[in-house]
Amino acid sequence: MIDEGPLWDWTLNPKQEDFVWDRSRFAIWQGGRGSTKTSSAEFRIYTTCYDVETNSVRPEWQGARIAVFAPVSKQLARGPLEKFDEIFETLGLITNKVNGHDPRRELVGGIIVYAFNVAPDGSGVEATRGGEYAIAFLDEAAQMPPKVLPLTNALLRQKHRSGRSFDYQTIITTTPRGKNWVHHQFMSKVPEGSGAWHRDNAFIVRTTTLESIQAGILDNDYVENMGYVPGTLMYRQEVLGEAVSWGGLVFPDFDFRRHVPDPFTPPALHFVYGGIDIGTADPTVLLVGGMDKQGGIWILDEYYERRARFDDWADLAGTWDKKWSVREWRVDSDLTVRMMRHAGLRAKTPYKASDSANTTINFINQKFAKDELHISPKCKNLIRELETYHHKEDTSGEEAPILGTIKTGQDDHAVDALRYLILPLSSAQAAQSYGQEVEFRVG
Repeated sequence: MIDEGPLWDWTLNPKQEDFVWDRSRFAIWQGGRGSTKTSSAEFRIYTTCYDVETNSVRPEWQGARIAVFAPVSKQLARGPLEKFDEIFETLGLITNKVNGHDPRRELVGGIIVYAFNVAPDGSGVEATRGGEYAIAFLDEAAQMPPKVLPLTNALLRQKHRSGRSFDYQTIITTTPRGKNWVHHQFMSKVPEGSGAWHRDNAFIVRTTTLESIQAGILDNDYVENMGYVPGTLMYRQEVLGEAVSWGGLVFPDFDFRRHVPDPFTPPALHFVYGGIDIGTADPTVLLVGGMDKQGGIWILDEYYERRARFDDWADLAGTWDKKWSVREWRVDSDLTVRMMRHAGLRAKTPYKASDSANTTINFINQKFAKDELHISPKCKNLIRELETYHHKEDTSGEEAPILGTIKTGQDDHAVDALRYLILPLSSAQAAQSYGQEVEFRVG
C-alpha cells in the first residue's frame, strides 16, 4: 500500500476519497492550484486497474491501454507524467519507461499508458485516430479545444480478446479558464461553490486550494505565497476554482438553470419566427422561437450542421413551418431567401442597420435578466455559444455589448440565428405594447 506520508493519503480530502473510488463513465475534477487534481485522477486510475490490498492487476483490466493528454509538452512532462512516475514507481508498478517524442509507461499486468500533447487546433487528439483505449485522462482540459471531448470519447473502444468491453472512463481535471467547454458540458449543470455531485453518468467535483490547506495537503502559507489578492479574478480562478470571465461575457445574465427549463413546456405563442445562419464549411443553423402573451420568448428547436446543403434542411424548415405556424424566416443570404420562397416558405433577409446587432444583443440581455427568455434543452449548440461568447480581454462585460469589442474567431453561428429571429419578435412586442392589434396567433 501507500506509505509516503500525507501527500499519498487520499483519505485526507474526503472529496478525493470519493473521487478515487467512484466508477462513473465520466469523472470531472475542477479546482484551484494544488487542489490534488492530477493525483486524484491517477489514484483513480490505480484503484480502477489494480487491487489495492494486493497491489496486483485486476483481471478485468489486464492489458488495458490508457491515453493521457495535456496541452503542451512541458505540462505533460512536469504534470501528469511526472506525477504518474512519482505514484506508480513508488508502488512498483512501472516495468518500462519511454520518453522523448512518443512517451509511454508500461505497467504490471500488460497495461500501457500513452501520453499525448493537444495543440490548440486539437491535432494531438487527431493523431490518435485509429487507436483503441480503455481510459482517457485529460489534464488541464480547459486549455484544450472543445473537440477534444468527442474525439477522446471515440477512442474508448478497446475490448478484451474475449470481445468483452472494458468499463470505459473519461477523466477530466482542470483549473477553470472562463466558461469554456468543460463548464458548458458539465459544470454549468451543478450548483455553484465547492462540492461533489453525481449527475447522469458523471461524477463532478469542485474544490479549492483552501480545502487542500485545511486537509493538510498544502502548507498554511501556500496561498499567501502565491500572491493573489482575495476578490480578484486571478484569486477566484486560481485559488477558489471559479469559472470567471476575463473579457466579460456578451450574455452575462444567461444561466442554464434558470433559462433552460426541463421539462420545457411553452405556453400558447402569439408570434413565431425562424432565424437561419448560412454556413459553408461553418455550420448552418436554424432556430425557431416565439413570444407568449406576457412577452416571454421561447426558443423551440435547433438545427446545427456543418457543410449542410439546402436540401439537407429545407424539408425540416417546412416541417417546423407547419408545426409552429412560423410567421417568417429571417435568413442572412439573398440567394437562400429566393430558394426558400421558391419552396413555398416565407423568408426575407434580416434587418441589418449599423446598430441593429447591438440593439438585439441588449434586448436579449434584458430578457435574460428578467427571466423572460426560455430555451429548449434541444438547443445544445445555442446554449454552448451563449455560455462562452465573450468580449476581448480589455473590455469589461459591464460595458455596452458593441460588436467591435467581441473577440473574433468564436463560435457565433447559433447566436447569429438567435439575433435574426429575436429582432422581429422584439418589434412584435413593441407593436403589442403600443396597443396595435396583431391577428397572428399560434397554440
